[in-house]
Order: sequence, then C-alpha cells, then structure tokens
Amino acid sequence: NRLAVYPGIIDFENGAGYQYRYRLDDNGSWNQLGENPVIFLDRLSPGKHLLHIQVSGNEAGSSERTLTIFIRYPFYQTIWFYLLCLGLLSAVLYALYQVRIRNVRRKALLNQRLAEFEMKALHAQMNPHFIFNCLNSIKGLIINNQNREASEYLTKFSSLVRLNLEHSRLPFVTLESNISYLRQYTDIEKLRFGNLHVVFDTDSELDTGEILIAPMLLQPLVENAIWHGQQEAEREIRIRFYKEGNRVCCRIDDNGIGILRSQQQRPEGKEPSVGLKNIRERIDLLNQKFGLDYQLEITDRSLAQPPAQGTTVLLSFDVNKHPI
Repeated sequence: NRLAVYPGIIDFENGAGYQYRYRLDDNGSWNQLGENPVIFLDRLSPGKHLLHIQVSGNEAGSSERTLTIFIRYPFYQTIWFYLLCLGLLSAVLYALYQVRIRNVRRKALLNQRLAEFEMKALHAQMNPHFIFNCLNSIKGLIINNQNREASEYLTKFSSLVRLNLEHSRLPFVTLESNISYLRQYTDIEKLRFGNLHVVFDTDSELDTGEILIAPMLLQPLVENAIWHGQQEAEREIRIRFYKEGNRVCCRIDDNGIGILRSQQQRPEGKEPSVGLKNIRERIDLLNQKFGLDYQLEITDRSLAQPPAQGTTVLLSFDVNKHPI
C-alpha cells in the first residue's frame, strides 16, 4: 500500500512545459506537482482507489486521466484467516476438553481404586481372625472367672473398634490420634501375649496434634512385627516417631527372627503378607492422588551395622507436601 507514480506526456519538442496536479478519490483536493512530477502514495487503505491526474500547458490544453488502484486486504483481515483462527481455536478447545475429560476420568479411577484399597485395608486390619481371637480371649477370661480382666479387655476392644471405624471414614487423621490407636491395639495384644513388651518413643519436636497421616498404614506394620517375628521369648517392639529435616519418620523395630528368615520359612506356594501388599498399593495411590511423598522401607537388622536381631520398618513422608 505504498506507491510512487511517475506521470508523463508524449511531447518530443516541448515535454517540459506542462503542469501536473492530482487528487486521490473523488472527495479529495487537488495537489500541484513540480517540474519533475512524482506522486507518492503512502499507507493506502485496503480496497479500490481512483487516482486522478491532470496535465495542462503549451498549446495542448488540458487533459485528465484516471488510474484505478486495488489494495489487497492483509492476510489477517481475510475471511480464510478468520476461518483458520476459528478452526485452530476450536481444535485447542477440543484438545483442552479432552485433556480435562481424561484428568477427570483418571482422578475418578484413582478415587475408586483408593476407596477399594481402603476397604481392603480396613478388612485386613480388623479381620475376622483378629475379632475371633479377641472374643475367644474374653470368653476364656469369663470362664476362668476373671471378670475384671474380661471387662478391661472388652472395654479396650470396643474402643479400638470404634476408633477404627472413625478412622476409616477420614482420608487423613492426626498423628496423635494414630498413636492413640496403636496404643490401644498393642494393649489388646499384650493381654493376649504375656511376653509382649511395647515401647512408644515420640520426639518432643513433633506437633502430633497438627501433623496429619493417612490412617490404617501403621497398624498392619505393627501387627506384622508382633505376629511374624515368631519370637518365643520376650517379644520387644519399639515404635518411634521423629523428624529428619522436613520428613516425619515412623520407625518400628522388633527383635524377631528377621524378615529374610521369615520369608525362607514361609511354606512353598503361600502368598506373601496381603496386608503389606495392600499398604504398598495404598502408598502408590496416595502419592499419585494427593502428590505426597510416602516412602516405605523394610530392612532385616542382621544386615545393618552393627548387626542385630529382628526387622526394622520405616514409614516416612514429607510434611510440607501434605494436601491439607
């Protein structure tokens, strides 16, 4: 839309004796040109323009010619460009819609799987065998006229069942509530096993009333330490809660035969611990769904330095990555 027009007239004898003037479109004013006529047209708007040029002088009189100029619209003002933009916008919106649908479906699937594994964890922790053994223990105490011990056992058992049901409805509970749950659980196990000694050690720097943890993760680990340690003598379980940097650590030490020996003594064809498998699957789902950083480590203490008897289980998580 920037043009230079050089008007001229055919006169071989006196070509320099003419005067030129021009105007652009019919509503414009006339502009006079000099002896060396050049018409500069700058930034013409798109569309049709009429350039009128007059020449006069000498004996020829005056003459006028009209030059028709068409300026094309820029590409970003054409219909095909608008259609292209509309198509691209539609494609982007459709892609975003598909991504959103996939994310919603993925989250729904994770929620469904998480709920399924939470139910599995609930059944694994308060399983019929545990309830049956507890009721049999209460029955034995009643038959032996140990009514006070039976009443104490029943009170602890009912409190544990109620607390377990409360935890099963919540995605996260306080560490303080979880420790209270573990204490009640181990108290019941102490009544069943006369040789069980459990020690709780909580770092004073931990604000257990504010730190949140997924429920039903630690109890199966403590249960494994009690039942799978296969220690005939005094059973010692130490449960520690402490902090290392930004990570909250829950460590369980037992003095059993160790996880390696326990696996070697497992009958051929018998499946590994279902509760432990559920815990690992729940940890993976929790990390994916909530962006957490739960980590579970199980170590045979015979491989540690210095070597010792038993198994160490460490569950840790980054307190800064908690969703709440």
